Amino acid sequence: MKYFNDLWKSFDGLDLYVNNWQPDYYPKAIINFVHGLGSHSGRIEEWAKRFVNSGYAVLSFDLRGHGLSEGKIGYVKSYDYLMKDIDNLLTHSDKIYPNIPKIFYGHSLGGNLVLNYVLTHKLDYKAVIVTSPWLRLVMQPSKTKVFYAKLIGKIYPFLIVPTGLKPELLTHDIEQVEKYINDPLTHDKISINLYSEVNKKGRWALKNADRLKIPLLLMHGNADGITSHKASEEFAENSKKYTTLKIWDKMCHELHNEINNNEVFDYILNWIENL
Repeated sequence: MKYFNDLWKSFDGLDLYVNNWQPDYYPKAIINFVHGLGSHSGRIEEWAKRFVNSGYAVLSFDLRGHGLSEGKIGYVKSYDYLMKDIDNLLTHSDKIYPNIPKIFYGHSLGGNLVLNYVLTHKLDYKAVIVTSPWLRLVMQPSKTKVFYAKLIGKIYPFLIVPTGLKPELLTHDIEQVEKYINDPLTHDKISINLYSEVNKKGRWALKNADRLKIPLLLMHGNADGITSHKASEEFAENSKKYTTLKIWDKMCHELHNEINNNEVFDYILNWIENL
């Protein structure tokens, strides 16, 4: 296996930290991965190595304000900035790995971003994989809280608040939970504006799922206490011509870090190689 890291300049001048895992031979395909809120691309290292051992390269970056990338923690000026950072990822992927199949993979917030991207862009990609997407949250705030959050967000667009994420909701694997808690690069912050925009884009994706024109593997655990697996079912129903839905029984938010993640990986690999 080969490993490289790098810094890419964002369109507005931020340094975005990049991880690139490669097999020793020319890869079957490149998997472009987008991580979740408060996380970073380094947390998928072991997961990426599994794909590398099966002949795939994995390219990922830390979202702005996350991990080793520059930017204010938890803050993004607008959702479009994240879309432009994904433009950056896909452009670099094309340069690094020309003329091989591409796979787009997003988890949680990354799943929201990936779904919105493929619904609004024409991509000549082999497939899309999305796990536990933030289309709706399990615990929805009251209408009163939403109203005041929008009001405060207009007055103080930079205001950062705690997400309230409980690490034990990520996985049943206690060791992985401890790793998350003790990881200095994870955080539990989000701006009110970003929260509102991601929720809005999640609703938009659900209403426009029928725009999907690329094979999608959509997976969710029905014990996810963070993002709604019912919303994933709704998306799949509205895009069933292109979507393969897999609901994992009694599994939590981070399927790739769950106790039985070997089954999850085998399912993904089988799906990819049988397209």
